[in-house]
Amino acid sequence: MLTAKSLICISLILAFAMALQDGDKIAFKMSGSHDNAPDQYLNGNTIDGSVSLAKNTDFATSSGTWWRAHFLSDGSWAFENLGNISYNRHIYLNGNTETGAVNLVESTEYSNWKTSGTHWGVEHLADGTIALEYLGGIPVSMFTFLGVDTNTGAVKMAGSNTHWEIVTLVPAASSAPPV
Repeated sequence: MLTAKSLICISLILAFAMALQDGDKIAFKMSGSHDNAPDQYLNGNTIDGSVSLAKNTDFATSSGTWWRAHFLSDGSWAFENLGNISYNRHIYLNGNTETGAVNLVESTEYSNWKTSGTHWGVEHLADGTIALEYLGGIPVSMFTFLGVDTNTGAVKMAGSNTHWEIVTLVPAASSAPPV
């Protein structure tokens, strides 16, 4: 029998699950970062494929902080970087479970072992944030979630989840990313 408390919990879970839609333009903000922290937004560099943190989502200066969510046929998510310097080899957020590295790659296809880490699960956490869980082809338990090394600020795969906030972006007319 469902209690009022369990119905509220189910409602909250469904609300979070429906928050992210296919095609949404978003940013990922590290939860718990102070507003004055120098770097707090997930940033993809479309030129060299590296992934780091940036201090804001200003498209003119931190264009790699804009992402488009894609719901894939296997029930996972892929995140396309909308950086203002287009380079077709560095597009999708990719986690490498062998090395723990995070980078951008050109495809979401499982057939290429280098891009198997482009399939992500969005795990909704009790505090209203999310964890991005690796759903690729080579699972390694010590590299399961998209994380940040709090000592260096480096984005990497981690064994425990990092709490991220999804920020829905509404572009200003003069700073809109590509469609």
